This record gives sequence, structure tokens and C-alpha cells, in this order.
Amino acid sequence: MVVLCGVGLTGVFQSLQQLQHLYDDSLHTFSTLNQFERALLNTERLLLELASAQHDAVRTAGYNPDAIRAEFKEAFAETESASQAMLEQLQVWESTGGSPEFFWNLTRVRTEWRRIDSILGEFLAFSDTRQPPNLPTLRAFRHDSQDNLNRALGDLHRSLETLLVQKQNALYRQLGEYGVMSVSGLLGLFTLLYWRWVLPARRLRARLRQVSSTPNPSLTEYEQAQHYIRQMEECLRLVEQFMRDLAMGRTPEPIAPECGDDALARSSFWLLKRVEEYRRRAHDREAV
Repeated sequence: MVVLCGVGLTGVFQSLQQLQHLYDDSLHTFSTLNQFERALLNTERLLLELASAQHDAVRTAGYNPDAIRAEFKEAFAETESASQAMLEQLQVWESTGGSPEFFWNLTRVRTEWRRIDSILGEFLAFSDTRQPPNLPTLRAFRHDSQDNLNRALGDLHRSLETLLVQKQNALYRQLGEYGVMSVSGLLGLFTLLYWRWVLPARRLRARLRQVSSTPNPSLTEYEQAQHYIRQMEECLRLVEQFMRDLAMGRTPEPIAPECGDDALARSSFWLLKRVEEYRRRAHDREAV
């Protein structure tokens, strides 16, 4: 019972810890996903501003292509950092196991982002600072690839939510099993303690209450127990003296019922009667 209770309580504690880790990992994962999406949108916005800043009317309004390009480089670096953090966090879910849908959506996101990252990195590395973004660079976000990346990110969100619900349900079932095990162990342990200690104590208390020779009814239970034990010791001494007299061939007096046990007095009386009958018969046989 103790082992069952210990295993159950340990399992409950471990299941609660696993649930807490699952919530922390899911919160951090969705946070990195949202951060990557915001950085991606900011990079796209700055790329469009950089493309339109080369127009005379836009430049007249106060747009500085050099400043926008520098801001675009910072936003692109932030997007790369956010993507790296996102992929590292998703590797945690990938290592713990997931559905085929999750692995497929993760592969789609990686593929689409690598393509966009390659196009934008090439633009920043080889293009002239005064040259506007070319058509392939602009189509990195505005072509079907951006739609594919958006769909892949949306599908990845949904597959992550589904995977989170599955892991939660599995941990809830595990928590319930360990909870039933611990409750069963506790009930068994309480039952064992009841039959081993509580029930004998109640029987002793009931026995003490049945003693009619208590000198003072106002005594405490501890004093009543002491008085009862002294009575039992006196009865044992009387029985010992009674049996010693019988063994020595003497005829003792019956045990008086003063010890609080009338059954013992009756038994000693009938034993003396049987001994006298046996001695009488033995004497008659010797006389014949």
C-alpha cells in the first residue's frame, strides 16, 4: 500500500510538472511564431517603401532611400534572428514527436523562408545602394511564394494547436491514472491503519467502559486503563497461586470474584469440583 501510494503521488507530481513544461513550451513557441510574422511583415513593408522611394514624387515628399535601405537591413536582420529562434523552438516539438501534418507544415515553412531569405540576402549583398529593388526581389513577397508562406504559417499554427491538445489530453489521462493509484493507496493505507491501530484501541476503550469495579467513575481513561491493568495483574497472581496449590496436592479455595471476572471464579470452582471427584474415585479404587 505504501509503495502504491508513493508511486501514485510521484506520478501525479511528475504529470503536473510535465503539464507546466508543456504550457511554458507552447507559450514560448507561439510567441516566437508571432514575433517572426511581425518581423516578416515589417520587412515586406520596408521593401515596398524602398521600391517606391526612388520615384521623384515620393522623394520630394521627404522619403530618404538611404535611410529606408538601412532600416530595411535592420528589419531583415531582425527577421533572420526571429526565424532562427522560431526554428530552434520548433525543433523541441519535433524532437518530442508530432503528427505528420505538423512535420509537413514545418517543412513548408522552412522551404519558403529559405527561398525568401536567399532572394533578400542576395539583393542586399550585390545591389547598388541607389538602385531600386528589381522585379525578382519584389516578387519574393508579392508572388505566390508569399501566399504559400502565409498558408504554411497558418497551417503550422493549427497543427501546433492540435498537437498541444493531444499532448494535454495524454497528460490529463496520465494524471488521472496516477491520481486513482494514489487515492487507492491512501485508502488502503488508512484501512490498514484502522484495522491495525484504531479498531483495537476502540475495543480496548469499550472494554474499559465495561469494567464495573472502577473505584471512581470520574477517573480519566488513562487512569482507568491503569486500574484495569492492575486488576488483570491481581487476577494473574491469583491464578498462579491457585495452580501452584493444585500442583502441590493442596486444595485451594476458589478464586473470589473480586478481580472483576466472574467467569474466572466459576471456572476455578468447577475445576476444584472435578479435582475432588477425581481424588475420590482414585481413593475408592485404592480401597478396593
